[in-house]
Amino acid sequence: MIVAKYLDWILLSSCAVFLAGGIYSTKIAKVCALIAIGAFVLLRAYDRSKPFLKNFFEFTPLNKAIYCFLAVAGLTTIFGLLPYESQKVFFNRYIIYFFIFFVGAFIGKRKFAVKMIILSLSIGAVLVSVGGLIDLFSGGSLRRLLTSFGVPIYGTYFLYTLPFLIGFMIFHPSLKLKLISFVAAVPVFTAFIFHGSRGVWLGLIIGFIITIILCSKKRGYLFGLSLLVVVLIGSVNFARERVMRSENYSSVEVRFETAASAINIFKEYPIFGVGPGNYGGLMQNYYPDEAEGARKHLHAHNTYLEVLAEMGILGLLSLLWILALFFRRGYRAIKKEPNAYNVSFMIMFLAVLVSEFFMSVILVGIAAPVIFWLLLGAGTQVFKAKKIDKVENAI
Repeated sequence: MIVAKYLDWILLSSCAVFLAGGIYSTKIAKVCALIAIGAFVLLRAYDRSKPFLKNFFEFTPLNKAIYCFLAVAGLTTIFGLLPYESQKVFFNRYIIYFFIFFVGAFIGKRKFAVKMIILSLSIGAVLVSVGGLIDLFSGGSLRRLLTSFGVPIYGTYFLYTLPFLIGFMIFHPSLKLKLISFVAAVPVFTAFIFHGSRGVWLGLIIGFIITIILCSKKRGYLFGLSLLVVVLIGSVNFARERVMRSENYSSVEVRFETAASAINIFKEYPIFGVGPGNYGGLMQNYYPDEAEGARKHLHAHNTYLEVLAEMGILGLLSLLWILALFFRRGYRAIKKEPNAYNVSFMIMFLAVLVSEFFMSVILVGIAAPVIFWLLLGAGTQVFKAKKIDKVENAI
């Protein structure tokens, strides 16, 4: 019993450090992720109430889809064009995402643990935002916010954090938590405005609007929705006119080129793709004719098209299966009880889902994608309700 408590403390602490500061260092992020996975495996092995494998793979409605996606990733690694390169991606990234999802599912069963990861994420968001604003205003001239304390940051990080601050600020019954969320949201929202990523703000707007529509008691939140949309639209115009005008190239044009390259790769390798991680090394050979000679990009700036190119139609379908099951789970939970937790997880999920049409984040690297897969696992359990489980078990 004492051993289990220590392991549980190590697991939650490593997740908390990861969420609060992992974005600043890949080494810290990877070490925290591996410690969390190790503690989780030992916890599952220590619990002998069930057979190890049955006990390890925490039951969620997403399990079959997760297994399928990992299996397809393995097959595309074997049959891809550059299997050695794909092996690095498969073992250094995809396997970690797989285990982290189940770490999140384990955490999501306990309200205290969920509160801890949300608190850690919020602390990290404020820290990143304050560091970003210091970098921005210490430079002497107005520019786009891309670093925090000198370290590059991802716009998706705001999509992991702002939905929880917004969700608790509007939907939580506690006035104290509403005020705390509002205070924390001020620097985060300010940094979000100056970051100026169009895909990120579009994701947040659409995620928030869809979630509000799904809520049965939406009339009371129209003011919050209106305020959010107005502020976000204003921030986009500011970013476009004052900050992003310094860019010397059209990011829209680049995205059309990278998307066309991904589609051309898929046309030639439709079933298994070219293998995980191989898009960047091959994309210049598949540029459209009018873009011949354009510079190399490691990613397609569109997760769905990149997966289509690297893992073929099987990879894309298995990823969409995961996302569809999560959305169905969240939809049923919100219709039953639109509380702060359900709403926040749904806003986060939908915001990231939309933003991935304009960037490649949830399957690239360690820091940002691990947060997504951890929250995906936790959110699946947060959405859990007896009525929902009965329906899904019957299916």
